[in-house]
Parts: sequence; C-alpha cells; structure tokens
Amino acid sequence: MYSIIVFPGEGEGVPNPVAHATLTQGESFQHVDGTTAYKFYIQNNAPFNSCNVHVLAQVDSL
Repeated sequence: MYSIIVFPGEGEGVPNPVAHATLTQGESFQHVDGTTAYKFYIQNNAPFNSCNVHVLAQVDSL
C-alpha cells in the first residue's frame, strides 16, 4: 500500500503555492525471487505550481 505527502513547490509569479497531487497504482510485477514490484504514477494537480512528493510504502513481511 502506498500513500503520498505533497508539499508545495515554488514558482515564479505564484504568490500562494498549492500542494495537490494524485497517486495512482498501476500494474504489479512478480520477480523470480518471490518479491513484487508495483508501478505507480503521481500527477501534479496544481497548475502553474511545482510540488515535492514523499512516497510512503507499507511493507508487510512474514
């Protein structure tokens, strides 16, 4: 399971930066060693703003 924390970036001519992004999980891949990888996408939803994103992953192991 993944989640994101979004921080507003800085932009020229943007007096009040906004932090707004969407996380979408794509396909998963099973490796030969039994581990799994996930493809995910992050879209910046604040026009004319940059953003910094921290991705958090919950890892379960047995």
